[in-house]
Amino acid sequence: MPVPAPARRIAWALLVTQLPLATTTAERLTAPNKHLRDAEGRVVILRGINVINKGGDYVPWQGPEEFAKIRSWGMNCVRLGILWAGVEPQRGVYDDTYLDRMAALAEQMGEQGLHVVLDFHQDIYSEYFGGDGAPEWATLDGGIPFEPRDDWFMNYFEPAVQHAFGAFWRDEEQIQSAYHAMLAYVAERFSTVDAVIGVDLMNEPWPEPLAGALFDPGFYEDFLQRAHAAVAAADAGLLTFWEPRVTTNWGAPSYLAAHPGNDWVMAPHYYDPATETPWGYLGVPALMTSAMSRRATERIRFRDPVWMGEYGIEWEQPGAAEYLRDLQNLFDFYGFGSIYWEYARGDTGMGVEYPDGSERPVVDVLVRPVPRRIAGDPAWFGPAPLSGNWQLTWSGGRKIDAPTEIFVPASRHYPNGFAVRCSDPPGRWSYDWDETSEILRVWADRSRFSHTLTLIAQR
Repeated sequence: MPVPAPARRIAWALLVTQLPLATTTAERLTAPNKHLRDAEGRVVILRGINVINKGGDYVPWQGPEEFAKIRSWGMNCVRLGILWAGVEPQRGVYDDTYLDRMAALAEQMGEQGLHVVLDFHQDIYSEYFGGDGAPEWATLDGGIPFEPRDDWFMNYFEPAVQHAFGAFWRDEEQIQSAYHAMLAYVAERFSTVDAVIGVDLMNEPWPEPLAGALFDPGFYEDFLQRAHAAVAAADAGLLTFWEPRVTTNWGAPSYLAAHPGNDWVMAPHYYDPATETPWGYLGVPALMTSAMSRRATERIRFRDPVWMGEYGIEWEQPGAAEYLRDLQNLFDFYGFGSIYWEYARGDTGMGVEYPDGSERPVVDVLVRPVPRRIAGDPAWFGPAPLSGNWQLTWSGGRKIDAPTEIFVPASRHYPNGFAVRCSDPPGRWSYDWDETSEILRVWADRSRFSHTLTLIAQR
């Protein structure tokens, strides 16, 4: 029998009051190679959800209660959508009231121990074309009529939209230069917001010309370097999250160069076109496996960690739960960060809550064990192929004097409790369990090169 909505809201209020607030001291992560790392040298795995409002005042409706829910789901990161049209409604005039409201939201997220990545979002370039992103003054359509199409994504192929993107990449009327100035202004404004760890330079950049082999080295690389410099000018240790062109969302390669330095993070998206058909997901992970393998290979070439900035599926689609599990298993296998699309309410779609604020079934799939910080280099983690027991294998870390921290959703997925096993010799390792935060902290035997930790559900 479903619990009445008022009772659910009361239960959530009680839960939120029981969760202690995390400290909000600033933490700056680095990206020296395959993984993000904290000050102790531990690998940090960022898992979370997108929060955005693409219209109106561009300020998301979520608040402290929703951010506490995100934390209770074992997530530690929010991709917070920022709209250029909100920041700079008139050329050279920045809306500090909008930025102050967004900064207040980021601070509230930080109070729940959530890291925040600012997402400079766009879809179909701007609201002028029925999408979001650029203000109208920055939309150069060349006087070409715009004919909206029923399928929103197909609007990218409209000549007026393509002209606007081309003008941006060519920096006509210094539109791209204005964008970089805006990035620098926002980075400086958020440099004192402890929760903010980085800036996602542009959501799903559309290539013009369309061929990636021409666009990436010919136009996009210069944009990234200038945008990185704009963010770095804040001198706040903010990471640069960069997305490959949107046509890589299905696994196509990127033709960019490697990025020197310890502050670049590759932030691709993944959406399987087949899941938008009436057949949904047929249980064959060939495309996602190929795409994630390519991203893992590019991670080595670019020397950047991989943080999947968007993924998702409409819950009503056939095979939705299996699709998400298979995709998350691949994220786990490669140690990728990942951010689900999106924190929204509705009876259908990709949102995580119903209109009354109660959870949709997708939350049970998204909430799973995850190592938030690993005292060494992860080999892999996730459900073991034969037993199904969750495992983490890692190596190194002999100089790291801090524990491995694992979120274990015991109340949701281990109702009868769980046993903890480790490959280290008895008496040479230890752990403690915080039932409130559902964080398992493990101190491994630092004299050993590798370790395997196993969680066994009690029956």
